[in-house]
Amino acid sequence: MNSESAPSCNPRKAGAFTLRTTGVQSSGNVVGKWLVAAFTIYAAGWVYAGDKDRDDFTSKSIEELMEVKVPVVVAAAKHEQTATDAPASVSVVTQDDIRKFGYRTLSDILSSVRGFYVTSDEIYDYIGVRGLNRPGDYGGRLLLMVDGHRMNEPLYGQAFNGHDLPLDVDLIERVEVVRGPGSSLYGNNAVMGVINIVTRDANSWRGIEASVSAASYESFGGRLTYGHEFTNGVKLVLSASAFDSEGRDKIFYPEFSSINDGYAVGRDGERANKFFASVVWGDLTLEGTYGDRRRDIPNAAYGTLFNVGPMYADDERAFVELRYRHEFEDGWQTTARLFYDHYRFQAESPYAGATPDDSPVIDFDYGMDNVIGAELQVAKDFSATHRLTLGTEWNHIIEVQQKNYDIAPYLLYSDVSTDSDTVGVYAQDEISLTRQIRFTGGVRYDWYSTVGDTLNPRLALNYEPVSGTTFKAIYGTAFRAPNAYESDYVAPGYEGNHSLGPEKITSAKLVLEQRLDRQYRVTIAGFYDHLQDLISQREDLLTGDFQFVNTDDVISRGFDAELVGAWEGGWRARASYTFAETHDQGTERRLSNSPEHLAKFNLVAPLWKEKVFAGVEAQWMSSRDTIAGSKVPAHIVCNVTLLAGEIVRNVEFSASIYNLFDERYRDPVSADFVQDRIEQPGRTFRVKLSYRF
Repeated sequence: MNSESAPSCNPRKAGAFTLRTTGVQSSGNVVGKWLVAAFTIYAAGWVYAGDKDRDDFTSKSIEELMEVKVPVVVAAAKHEQTATDAPASVSVVTQDDIRKFGYRTLSDILSSVRGFYVTSDEIYDYIGVRGLNRPGDYGGRLLLMVDGHRMNEPLYGQAFNGHDLPLDVDLIERVEVVRGPGSSLYGNNAVMGVINIVTRDANSWRGIEASVSAASYESFGGRLTYGHEFTNGVKLVLSASAFDSEGRDKIFYPEFSSINDGYAVGRDGERANKFFASVVWGDLTLEGTYGDRRRDIPNAAYGTLFNVGPMYADDERAFVELRYRHEFEDGWQTTARLFYDHYRFQAESPYAGATPDDSPVIDFDYGMDNVIGAELQVAKDFSATHRLTLGTEWNHIIEVQQKNYDIAPYLLYSDVSTDSDTVGVYAQDEISLTRQIRFTGGVRYDWYSTVGDTLNPRLALNYEPVSGTTFKAIYGTAFRAPNAYESDYVAPGYEGNHSLGPEKITSAKLVLEQRLDRQYRVTIAGFYDHLQDLISQREDLLTGDFQFVNTDDVISRGFDAELVGAWEGGWRARASYTFAETHDQGTERRLSNSPEHLAKFNLVAPLWKEKVFAGVEAQWMSSRDTIAGSKVPAHIVCNVTLLAGEIVRNVEFSASIYNLFDERYRDPVSADFVQDRIEQPGRTFRVKLSYRF
């Protein structure tokens, strides 16, 4: 079958969470095994020579240590370690980056990361990595977490990254991007990588901070945050924010030139409200967030009427988690979590009546899920060179509901409600075989009450022949179970597929991380990913209905490289390039929305007394195919931000111009649209003012 299939359906028509999976098998793993074996032999030949040349970091001065800019990451191995020590290829975007480059959403942040790209169909943003970004996919091949809490919900498995993420980006301390399969620790969704957002703690606020912003298209935002550590040791963070945009007044769609001259008028608005709270008392943390985002849909997607309302999608996402972390006298470290998750979606869409004289029929979509769960993890450092991690996780989906009907006259198409349970157990062993070689081995077993079990390993070998040089060989498997939207939705024109199996990936990577002097770091990584049973939507030739099926395998292979530099006074620069060949094995064609080349450049330039900075970035993407078979040309987007901090006491001001040269580029979209590509906004601006009381 061809994995370049037809439409994704009406946004968020979702149903019961039933997984029709079997175990994930490591087929196609020969390449990975040979890579690991070859790397091990190569490393062994260096052990003796590397030991003699190895630098001792304990002998370095404080100034020297500060010049080695190696970020810290938690998500790679479920404990804090440097990115160099992590058993993965890792990127970290900091709060300082967010301020100096004027990032507004997680989409902006990820667009700057090596190998990642984000596209939009004017309803949702979609994350792509190394050539894989299926039009209409809600990001279920990437696991998104906030402080280690899973954000992918069971209805659609989506990775929230626009204004639908229920967390203001000002609250982010750093974003950890861990490439490659992560199911050995995290289970479902961690196919192409894991993204972990670490929030700022109370000490980074020290009181009240207010922020306001104004931007193009009558867009306004505001945030009020309070953070404080009390004398009894309690740390409290409270934050509320709001965003409102009228959007573009008129948007031209040539496909609808016969209706209102092709202009959608006043149908591009977006509104979002977000709340966050965190209380830390000793070993206990209580954390929760809530977000509600409504997006008007201007482009007559999914066969709806053009320039007719109401036409919107509304997403509500919330969670609360109680976390306990403690280290006992015998060295065992324990982490326990209890959590509750909630998600709700609703949409209204206008369709033509039975005759041209009839009023539009308003279709109503509704989806909801409630989940409770718990996780227990124990770990111990038996020595400076050996760490063992064990854990178990349980999720109970209290209810997953989907409902679709016409409002007037009332006509019910689907109403499904189910529950289910999942249990996972995992183990990971990290051991230094020599001073130069560190081995990480992990495996996770998951069981689903609806379908059965799956087993996913990860093996990683880190080799440091001399200080500043690290080689990594990484092999692993992961899976993504079909979500309710894919397996259970039934409506006119759509049919479910309860026999859907999971997507499975086998991945092998070789990574070189090299420090050049004290101001430069370079990363070069080669990757080979074999994705089996890709889930895509096809039209049934007998019934004419659309259905999700497991299609042909996909191979993605290539490499990326990145150079990072930092100098005195606050100068920083980063340049990266990614080459990815991502092909359907059945047709030997490149996947749609899959650029072969990505190139990025970021520069932070201090302009005055280390208080005023300019942030400049350029992102170039090569041509992409659409589902219809046409090509979207290559494009480059340049953004500029001016940041002024503490010129006036407690005041920070920034001004940003996005798409500086007004590039008129387009993104491929799913076959549910009349268009096969949609033009993205041109030049826009934002000004922002923050004041700390």
